[in-house]
Amino acid sequence: MRAAGGAPIGAYHEPLGGRTLLLASLPLNAVQPTPFQRDLSPAHTKRLAAKIDETAAFLDPLIVVPRRGRALVDANGRHRLAAGKVLGLNRSRR
Repeated sequence: MRAAGGAPIGAYHEPLGGRTLLLASLPLNAVQPTPFQRDLSPAHTKRLAAKIDETAAFLDPLIVVPRRGRALVDANGRHRLAAGKVLGLNRSRR
């Protein structure tokens, strides 16, 4: 995670499997979509980016898992990942 430019935010004890999951802030350019998600729709990405920008908040975080060595893969949210990249959310807007 740190090698990808991320920073830990906290941890969550997942109640079903009992695993501890790490919550982290990651640069979107370090995250790849999984190949099994539906095809990316440019129209949906554009509408989603507009709504995220309108609310000024990325409210639905991505779930990212490590795969193939150090690669970080988005397990869900291909369109949110693409919309975040459209909006340039790789760095803080503070």
